[in-house]
Amino acid sequence: MTRIKAAAKEKAELEGIEFKPFTFHDLKRKGISDTEGDKLKASGHRSAAMLNIYDVKPDKVKPTR
Repeated sequence: MTRIKAAAKEKAELEGIEFKPFTFHDLKRKGISDTEGDKLKASGHRSAAMLNIYDVKPDKVKPTR
C-alpha cells in the first residue's frame, strides 16, 4: 500500500468512516465527473468518446412534477 493510501485509511479510521480501497485512476474519474464546465478540456482527451468512459455521474434533470 502506498503512503498516500495508508494515510487515507488511517484518517478514515480516526474519523469513523468506512475506508474503501481506491486506485489513482478512480481519482481521475471522480475529478472529471465533478468538473463544471468544459470536461473535455479539463480531462485532456481529444475525443468525446473517450471522455464518456470517465464521466460517470448521471445528468441532473428536473422532475416532471
